Formats: sequence, structure tokens, C-alpha cells
Amino acid sequence: MSTFWIKYLPDFIKEKVEGRHELQKAIGNTGWLFADNILRMGVGLLVSVWVTRYLGPEQFGALSYATAFVFVFSSISMLGLDWIVVRNIAALQYRNHADQSSIISTILVKEDTTQ
Repeated sequence: MSTFWIKYLPDFIKEKVEGRHELQKAIGNTGWLFADNILRMGVGLLVSVWVTRYLGPEQFGALSYATAFVFVFSSISMLGLDWIVVRNIAALQYRNHADQSSIISTILVKEDTTQ
């Protein structure tokens, strides 16, 4: 499997990567993840600049304050919740299985509102 990005590597790295297909796949996947993060950060920067210019200093300050307030209290509310859910679902094999759907739906609704 020959990937297009190998020809751009320096010779000393190219020698170590050639013939190691699993390493090439891992490096390729890492590159895609890196590109995705760069693209998301760039789009986020453009959107935040646009929102800042649209709202102005006073309204953007109020929005930032409200956003920070929500993030602080949502992070506090989620402390340890994942472990509680895992514990309750693991204990369901010994209890009533009808509770499983209510536990899973509760955590999905809770996590959906924090994003």
C-alpha cells in the first residue's frame, strides 16, 4: 500500500516507514485527525470572530459570561456521573432489566444537553 504522503517525507524517515504498512496506516490516521482538529479550530475562530463583530463588546461580554457560567456548572454536575452509570448498568444483570432503558435514556439526555 503506497500512500501519497510518503514522497514528502525526509529520506531518513522514509527509510524507517517503507514496508511497514501498519505504521503507515497509523501515521495516515493521525494525519487525518490532525487535519480535522486544525479545520475545526479554524472554523471555530472564524465563527467566533464573526459573532464578536456582530454582537459588539457589551453583548459579547454577556454571552461569554453566560457561556462560562454554564460550562463551570455543567462540568461540576458531570463529575463522577459516568462511573455511576457504568456501575448501575453492570448491576442490572442481577436486578430488573427494565431499569436499563431508563438509565441509558437518562444519561443520553443529560449528555445531550451539555454539548
